Amino acid sequence: MSFLQAWDSVCQDSSSSPTLLVPQGYTFLLQSIQFNGPCQSEIHIQILGDLVAPDNTWATSDLANWILFHKVQDLTIDGNGQVDGHGSIWWNCFKNHKCDKRPYLFTIFSCNNFHLSGLKFINSPMMHVVLKGVSGATINGITIDSPQTSPNTDGVHISKSQNVQITDSNISNGDDCISIGAGTQDININGITCTYGHGISIGSLGMNGKVVQVEKIKVSNSNFISTTNGARIKTWQGGSGFARRIIFEHLNFDSVKNPIIIDQNYCPHCKLQ
Repeated sequence: MSFLQAWDSVCQDSSSSPTLLVPQGYTFLLQSIQFNGPCQSEIHIQILGDLVAPDNTWATSDLANWILFHKVQDLTIDGNGQVDGHGSIWWNCFKNHKCDKRPYLFTIFSCNNFHLSGLKFINSPMMHVVLKGVSGATINGITIDSPQTSPNTDGVHISKSQNVQITDSNISNGDDCISIGAGTQDININGITCTYGHGISIGSLGMNGKVVQVEKIKVSNSNFISTTNGARIKTWQGGSGFARRIIFEHLNFDSVKNPIIIDQNYCPHCKLQ
C-alpha cells in the first residue's frame, strides 16, 4: 500500500484518532508528496522507521516541498524515526547557480492544533520544518542536524502563525536555528540548543517595503554554541509595521559573534558603501 493510499484510509476514518504507522527497522524512499485534508477525525502519524528523499534534484515550483501536510486539523506526528532530505545534491546545485528553487523538507500549511515530537530531521535541501498559517502548535524534543556549510537550511521557520510552542530541541544547521516571519504572534521558544548557524531570528521583516506585524515572542532558557548570532531581530530598510512585546531571557552564549543583535538596516546582498 502506498503512503497516499494509507493516508486516504486514515483520513477518511471517522473513528477516534486513527494511526498511520511507519514501522521501525525499515527505510522508505519518498518522492515529493502532499497529504491533504480535511479529515474525518484527528490523525496520529507515528514514524519509527526512516524516510528518505530521492538522491537527485527534481523540477520545483516557487513553493516547493518534499513532504507537505495541508489543511489537516488536530494532527499529531511523533516517533523516534529519521527524516532525511538528501540535501547535499541540492546544496551543490545551488552553489553552482543551477538550483535557485529548492524544496522545504517538512511543511505544515494551514493545519491548526498540530503536535510534533521526537523525530530527527537531517540534510534538508532548504528549510527543515516550516509552519505556515498554523494556529496552535507544539514542537517538542526534536533534533535537526545539517552541516554548518549547508545554505539556507533554517531549522524551524514560522510565518503567518500564532500560539506556537517550541521546546527542548537541538538544532545544528547552516542558517537560522529558528526563524520567525511576518504575521506571527504568541510564540514561546524554551530550552533550545542552537549549534552553528545564525541563531534565533525574528525576521527578516519588511523586504520590498512590505508592512509586517510580529508580536508576543518569548525566547528563554536556551543555549547558543558557535553561532554567528544569538537572539536577533532583523528588518529591511523601507519596510513598516512593528515587532513588539519581545522577550529574550536566560540565554547562554558560547563562542557567539553577536549574542543579541537588532539590525534595522538588513540587506545581506547590498554592497558596503
